[in-house]
Amino acid sequence: MTPRNCTTIDVERITSFSDPQVTAISVLFIATSCLGVTLNLFTILAVVFGCHSSNKIKIFLINLSIVNFLFAALYPPYMRSYFLHLHFFSLEKQCIPFYFFTSSIMHACLWCRVVISIERTALIYFPFQAQRYNNYHKFLLIGIIWILSIIPEIPQSVHMNVLSKDGLIYCEPSFDMWTYCVLQTIKYFFPVSVVVISTLLMLLKLCSRKRDSIHHHSSKEDQRRMNKLLVMLSVDAFITIFTWLPCKVSHLYGALNGGGDVSEAKVDQDVILESVSMVNAFSTPIVYFIFNKNFRMDIRLLYMRLTCRLSKSSRGLNS
Repeated sequence: MTPRNCTTIDVERITSFSDPQVTAISVLFIATSCLGVTLNLFTILAVVFGCHSSNKIKIFLINLSIVNFLFAALYPPYMRSYFLHLHFFSLEKQCIPFYFFTSSIMHACLWCRVVISIERTALIYFPFQAQRYNNYHKFLLIGIIWILSIIPEIPQSVHMNVLSKDGLIYCEPSFDMWTYCVLQTIKYFFPVSVVVISTLLMLLKLCSRKRDSIHHHSSKEDQRRMNKLLVMLSVDAFITIFTWLPCKVSHLYGALNGGGDVSEAKVDQDVILESVSMVNAFSTPIVYFIFNKNFRMDIRLLYMRLTCRLSKSSRGLNS
């Protein structure tokens, strides 16, 4: 989503996708949406009703899963209609609120990782402060996540043009490319830098052989769990960074160069980059399932409960 004089895809350009390409794009984006919605919904239910997941990241994981659920439900279908020039909005007044809400969710995904990485890094390097850290502080951090996600979207929503072309309704920011670049830096490149620094600090602590205070005041089992947690958070953070990075760099490069390239090759490139960025919609549940034994146990417990209820319902219908 870039300003009109910086856009990588001009809506006025006539699409030249072949029928197989249209089918592939539709299947890819719809499958991404369905997969993200399903996995994140299972994650929310498993963490809320489960009894094995660690309380250390439980609140943040629920918030992150809600954000990813909304992202998966809204963004892939919108981008499918955007690339294929399909009707998505029935009224012009729907465009700006949807743009504002979707953009806020997109960057909330990243700010969730920022807060989680900073929180874990602080507790690792200052373990004695953990006694003062409670759920009140976690909910406060979640509030900060949403504030940091919403505030940068306000200038874009104010400087938004609602346009209509051949019955298609779309909206684009009207500010200049330098304002766009500054906003992208605030919304993406700055938080990415924070995530990278925090993650590297966590990995340095993980790889360090020195017996600092965290080793002296915790058992080997606690240390093993902490190491697994650090690896899991690091993998999730790097997946988020390197799936979003090509798309954001491409948008920024297009803005700095006037955004005049609307060739078929550039459009195909944008489809691929947007598809890669949407991996964030379902990557977190997969990473947590692979690295977190307690999360796997909660997923299995949820699955058993659902299958048990379904079997009872089917027996009731057959009786």
